[in-house]
Amino acid sequence: MIYKNIIFIFITLFSLMSIGYGLECEDGEVDLGWGDCNDWNSNHTDGCMLSGCYSIEETTFIFFYVSTGNLLQGEISPNIGDLVNLTLLRLEDVNQLTGEIPQEIGNLTNLGVLILENNQLTGEIPQEIGNLTNLFVVKLSNNQFSGEIPSEIWNLTNLRDLYLSDNHLTGEIPSEIENLTSLEDLRLGNNQLTGEIPIELWSMNQYSLDFFDLSNNQLTGEIPDEIENSIYIHGFHLNNNQLSGIIPDNTCQIIFLDSYSEQFKFENNNFCPPYPDCLINQEPFVDQNSNGVWDQGEPYQDTNFNGIYEEDYVGEQDSLECDDLYMCDEDTEVELWGQCYNIQETTEINYSYVYLGEIPPNIGDLINLNSIHISDCGLSGQIPSEIGNLVNLVSLQIYDNNLDLSDSLNIDSNLTGEIPIEIGSLINLQQLDLRNNELTGNLPEELTNLNNLSSLLLSGNQLSGQIPVDIELLQNLVSLDIGKNQLSGQIPESLFNLTNLNFLSLGNNNLYGTINSNISNLSLVYFLDLSSNNLTGGIPNEINNLDLYFLKLNNNQLSGYIPNEFCNIDYLYLSNNNFCMPYPDCLLEENLGLQNTSECDDECISGEINNDNPCNPMECYDGIWFEIVIDCPEQFGVPCQDGIYIDPPVGQCCSDCVLLGDINQDGIVNVLDAVDVVDIVLYGEYLQIVDMNFDDVVNIIDIIEIIYLILN
Repeated sequence: MIYKNIIFIFITLFSLMSIGYGLECEDGEVDLGWGDCNDWNSNHTDGCMLSGCYSIEETTFIFFYVSTGNLLQGEISPNIGDLVNLTLLRLEDVNQLTGEIPQEIGNLTNLGVLILENNQLTGEIPQEIGNLTNLFVVKLSNNQFSGEIPSEIWNLTNLRDLYLSDNHLTGEIPSEIENLTSLEDLRLGNNQLTGEIPIELWSMNQYSLDFFDLSNNQLTGEIPDEIENSIYIHGFHLNNNQLSGIIPDNTCQIIFLDSYSEQFKFENNNFCPPYPDCLINQEPFVDQNSNGVWDQGEPYQDTNFNGIYEEDYVGEQDSLECDDLYMCDEDTEVELWGQCYNIQETTEINYSYVYLGEIPPNIGDLINLNSIHISDCGLSGQIPSEIGNLVNLVSLQIYDNNLDLSDSLNIDSNLTGEIPIEIGSLINLQQLDLRNNELTGNLPEELTNLNNLSSLLLSGNQLSGQIPVDIELLQNLVSLDIGKNQLSGQIPESLFNLTNLNFLSLGNNNLYGTINSNISNLSLVYFLDLSSNNLTGGIPNEINNLDLYFLKLNNNQLSGYIPNEFCNIDYLYLSNNNFCMPYPDCLLEENLGLQNTSECDDECISGEINNDNPCNPMECYDGIWFEIVIDCPEQFGVPCQDGIYIDPPVGQCCSDCVLLGDINQDGIVNVLDAVDVVDIVLYGEYLQIVDMNFDDVVNIIDIIEIIYLILN
């Protein structure tokens, strides 16, 4: 029991010593009530004496924070004011200081850094801080300070960092804040500040201000046009206040200096639409952290190609009190998706990766529009018939890219209903792109009125019915993609009169019938997709006349033989058909896939000839079909003596060599040929064999040339 009492007394004495009792300071020394300074980490000050007190003359800095491994408790002693040579006082993070800041702190006129963050300090911030004119860092955040910010603080013209956030401060931010001409970082968020943001604050970026945080207060009023003076600011936070009015368009003049998503914060105020475009164009990202917001390092799509992630900075706003002052001018403007568009001046609408909802019918009032581009914007509802009023429209693109992004984006476009027939009134339209929506109904016949159309892209919908016979009227069409729908019927023969096509996709529909031999008319096509339909019959020889780069015929019921010319196609897909062997040696399994050969006649009689394809005939030998190699003189560069090569007749592979001028092809040029040429000239026709001077015209000169040939 005696030993226990001795131990208890020892612990008590040690505890008393640790909080400052028992220190005997010499002259010129100060006891701060924190115990023997020698018991603390030796790096916490430069003025610790053997007595355990602090030297008034030698102490220039004191800091207790996480890296020192020390922990202070209790109040800040008024004696701190005696250390007149202090330049740095840093008591933050792991400490548990309570009470008020003693007014004696105003004696520390040499102090440059005052950091008391993350404690439990209370009371008002002493006005004596205003005496410390050498201060350039003041950080008092995350305490329990109350009252107004002392006006004397606004006289500290050397301040660079002022942190007073996360307290209970009240009152207004005065215009005198402009005195802080060296200020770079201002943080007043999470207090109870009221009143308007002083207009002077918006001009301070012209001096030094890089960032300010006024969030989570009770600030009111509007953002002035002077926001443009903050052009080089790194960011500001105004969220969670009661700010109102409109956000000035010149906000978009502010230069994005930092590539992080929290540059600006406007959410949870009373701002009224329309909002500046630069603040509402959120770029899609992959939410790897599953927290619903973009975090540094997460992949995103740089739609503006500026290397900076841009989000929807406006967020939620309470706009119930917005009056007509902030709405569109009914006489000169149209409101679309919270934005005002001038009827006379608007020529383009461009949205990507934002949530828009339905297309308002009043879009038809923008009569000078020549371009609409809306992609991946979560559209719903129908295309309004008023779209037909936009007779100056050159490009109409309302589509979805089907990008493989995070599901949390949920921005797929889902337009429904039929394609309005009024689109047929847009006679200047050159590009129509409605891909990857949920449009239904037939292809309107009125589309064939668009004779300036060069690109018609309607794939990835639920369109049904047949391809209009009059589609041949679209003679300027270069790209036609109506695949991935529910179209039925045969491919109309008139489609093969679209001789300017270079891209044709009809795949993934319910089309049936054979591939028409007139496909050879599409001499410019390099991409041809007829896959996943119900096409039957063989591959017409005429398809070999096309210079194809990409050909998809897979998933049909095509039969017969695969021509050797397919070896010249870079991307070839033939799987799931009924093609018969032998297959060209060049084809790989990825080209052929599975073939149903149950209907193929595998047995043949030796000597039997199959001339279905005159350029690829086969002969049966010992029950197996073998290819007969056809060598055409023209292919090997053999000249046609005194004549020209002409296209072979049906059933023949090689071109014929015919005497120039021998129009009846009887082997001689005589007066009968001259008479026939006269008829050709009179009827304005053209025949290559009598174009004696090769000028692509048959006229009197050619007649003279033939007569001269006959006479000589």
